[in-house]
Amino acid sequence: MVPTLGHGDRVLVIRYWPKVWLRRGQIVLISSQPLASPKSTLFEITPYIKRIVGLEEEIINDNAEVDYVLHHSLTLPSTQVCHIPKGHIFVRGDSRTGYADSRTWGPISLDCVLGVVIMKLPRKATLPFPSSSDTLITSNQPKFLVGQQAPEFTTQTLDGKIIDLTNFRGKAVVFLFISPSKFCRGAILESERIAPIGAKGGIAMIFVSSTNRDVTSSFFEELNITLPVLIAPRSSNPFFHDYNISVTPAYCFINRQGKIQAAGYIDMEWVEWENLMKSWIKQIY
Repeated sequence: MVPTLGHGDRVLVIRYWPKVWLRRGQIVLISSQPLASPKSTLFEITPYIKRIVGLEEEIINDNAEVDYVLHHSLTLPSTQVCHIPKGHIFVRGDSRTGYADSRTWGPISLDCVLGVVIMKLPRKATLPFPSSSDTLITSNQPKFLVGQQAPEFTTQTLDGKIIDLTNFRGKAVVFLFISPSKFCRGAILESERIAPIGAKGGIAMIFVSSTNRDVTSSFFEELNITLPVLIAPRSSNPFFHDYNISVTPAYCFINRQGKIQAAGYIDMEWVEWENLMKSWIKQIY
């Protein structure tokens, strides 16, 4: 949301409001998926702050750029046109670079809107923020710190082959934790593009899906993905739990010594994702 909101800024959010309040240009608090129940809290998810650039049943350019801060206008560069379904909105960050918004997620359900931002508060947060360079994939207290041994796991490939951590001993590997949904689509496609860079440098990239084989297989076939995929449904496999993955997409880089070298959410400019892979390649040699 730079330049409107920066790292450490605090905002006041109204959580309960009529959906008819939503309007184009409004800043909202959203999640990647609806809350599990009405009693769920924000501590159970990783929320995002984005700006509404399109309302339900509107037709919008999927690369719409927001310039409300300076000119209170919306510019639509020439690219793919998106029809926003009923019960959905199209959101974007104010930055013109990052793509962790509806440009990669697609329109989001109104059920994913957690609140409306009323104002920015005068003082920045004083608590330190977790960094992908020193903690593992969670906004709460990390269960595993970078530098510790990767947890053991056992799971299956799409064709039913049993896989565990021993299959990757002595190898550098990036586990990309995903859910077969529109929210992870951009991360999956970009990871497929970056994978050859990693492979050339000695780093394998493996997808780990949070859902069952049938749903995962259908989703990846539609995207023409060639990278290996492991099946670890949250309901029956502790893989996600043991690696402390609460939100997807997320990554965990395990070095040749079997230790967690880096981990975090994939919520960055895609050029940073590529540069991150290149930095890991330098580190393993």
